[in-house]
Amino acid sequence: MWFLSWPVFALTHGLNPVFTTYLDYPTGVNLMANTTLPLVGTVLSPIDAIFGPVFAYNTVETLALGDYSEEKLVREFWARAERFAGTLVSFNGRRFDLPVLELAALRHGISVPVYFGEANSPRARHAPDQHLDLYDFLTNYGAVGLRGGMDLLLKMIGMPGKTGPFVAI
Repeated sequence: MWFLSWPVFALTHGLNPVFTTYLDYPTGVNLMANTTLPLVGTVLSPIDAIFGPVFAYNTVETLALGDYSEEKLVREFWARAERFAGTLVSFNGRRFDLPVLELAALRHGISVPVYFGEANSPRARHAPDQHLDLYDFLTNYGAVGLRGGMDLLLKMIGMPGKTGPFVAI
């Protein structure tokens, strides 16, 4: 979703739309290394500016995945997750995203043997080499409260948080 909203943000703030230090700070990232998403974000800039990044993202997903149902999307997620050898990085994913996807797998009869069967899987609470939940990390696994979420954290370090007309004030 970031790639869809970056062109609008960059252009309205006088920044370079193909290079940013908002990623990999302070070095920055040349966004032309990923040529498809900046193009899609630029094309959808009017939709993003009027309706916000969530609507723009949903537009892309609807156009690209028009024949996908919830079951197909959940099957695709788990098929990729089962093959994924890297570290899953999420923000509050252990408490929200993954339980929702686990229940959807159960509802649709999707077998996920690696995720549920391995002791050191992303589901294991203290397996940072498999799943780094930034919320858990920043709150010391719930020892410290964090109200405001990722939006607050981004604003604290001088980065834009949530933007667009669908943001709660």
